[in-house]
Amino acid sequence: MAAFRLAAIPPVSHQRLSAMPAARPLLFAAVSAAMLVCAPVAAVLGSEPLVRGDLTAKDLKRVRTVTEPATDFSKPESFEAMPAGAATSTKLVNRDAFSQISANQSFAAEDRFKLGNALFRKFWVSSPSSTHASDGLGPLYNARACQSCHLKDGRGRPPAPGETAVSMFLRLSVPPRTAEEREKLASKAFTRIPEPTYGGQLQNFAVPGVEPEGRMTIRYDDLPVTLADGTVVTLRKPTYGVADLAYGPLADDVMLSPRVANPMIGLGLLEAIEEADIRALADPLDADGDGISGKVSEVRDPETGALTIGRFGWKATTPSIKVQSAEAFSGDIGISTPLVTDAFGECSIAQRRPRAFRSASARWRRPIPSSISSPSIRATSPSRPAAMSAMRRCCAARRWSTRPAAPPATARNSLPPAGPMTRRCASS
Repeated sequence: MAAFRLAAIPPVSHQRLSAMPAARPLLFAAVSAAMLVCAPVAAVLGSEPLVRGDLTAKDLKRVRTVTEPATDFSKPESFEAMPAGAATSTKLVNRDAFSQISANQSFAAEDRFKLGNALFRKFWVSSPSSTHASDGLGPLYNARACQSCHLKDGRGRPPAPGETAVSMFLRLSVPPRTAEEREKLASKAFTRIPEPTYGGQLQNFAVPGVEPEGRMTIRYDDLPVTLADGTVVTLRKPTYGVADLAYGPLADDVMLSPRVANPMIGLGLLEAIEEADIRALADPLDADGDGISGKVSEVRDPETGALTIGRFGWKATTPSIKVQSAEAFSGDIGISTPLVTDAFGECSIAQRRPRAFRSASARWRRPIPSSISSPSIRATSPSRPAAMSAMRRCCAARRWSTRPAAPPATARNSLPPAGPMTRRCASS
């Protein structure tokens, strides 16, 4: 998830850039290269003149010069030290290199960046909870925080042997079975058909009282490969599966597709690339003979319903950072947003127990009244008995207090009528 941040791009040398694995937020290599170097305009690489309403002739000429493909690899290019232009971060290259704001952002933009970063790093908890600003997790999920998968804004990795997968999950889908499903795919209303019981992804964690869907299994087979010079190397061929299914068997024709969390760098710049530039780079029949062919990914924008370019995700199935973030909040963490409003997260209709759990949690999640004045907390609504019982056990030998300011001794057991605070059970 991008969490509405515009992350900076650290400078890279031409050796490092050429050694980077190809990113695939779009389905053709030229745009992938544009994302890595973070040129706001990518289509200037093409030989055909472009009509651009957002650039003057002078600016278009300058951008063409900067993004001209390299021909001499014996030395760095003149613009290489600043691959993202004025947005390039010049901070130290360390573990936080991918977590810096773009260097050309305003003070107000820095405030938004830091707010997004706080959401990105927040660990969510299940309802009901006294921390109302952090609850809503699950009931099924893959991680409790965005950064659990995109650690330090970098990419994820496959799990080690015996390790529970966190920054990698399995996408689940089935072939279309009805004329309606085929029409939905053809019209781009759907990008895939979810598995009937387990939905669009396997979630290997769940809140207390709910069983996780299952767990991903990986078997590696050694595969010897002979290189051109006769050297034999051994590669590992993965075979993916699912074990410990909690809600019945998977569909016989289920398709499994592993997903490793993508890095966060450059996403704002990728979103800023003009649609005309991306379309100009499409070459589905390899007309230029460079060995690279690809077409623009077309998707429906859930906000407008209009057909637009897909830019984000391994298969370019989401049109914007906002949509990508909302879908990840729902699928990965189980939190609803104005764009994805289902409070059950990625639970399918067939998963009755998780959906029932979420319904009960939603009823229990009521603001704690400001009239609390003793360790004995009374249920103020008949729909909250279980939640109140749990709170009584929590506070049986404890007292309610507030943070961050240390309250006077006389006010220790009461909550102030208004103002930001963190409620907790404090030891006696």
